[in-house]
Amino acid sequence: MERERVMLSWFVDAETAECSINNATPISSDRVMRRTGTSAATDDNVSLLGLRKYFSADAWAMVQSVMNEVNSEPVWYCVTCT
Repeated sequence: MERERVMLSWFVDAETAECSINNATPISSDRVMRRTGTSAATDDNVSLLGLRKYFSADAWAMVQSVMNEVNSEPVWYCVTCT
């Protein structure tokens, strides 16, 4: 559960993630952040498909859009240490 909570935090705020996990409430598209704050979502060892169950169809489409945007950028640099 903790892994999913962390992964959800790449796309939504902590309160939204908790509500979805605890109440089985689908996350709506208006709760999805347009950019992820981490490059961890692009790691080859990470599968986002397990998160699908937490999102409405529209919200999941937004997550995929965000990931397409992130993947299209050549390199991600840490904003703290570059």
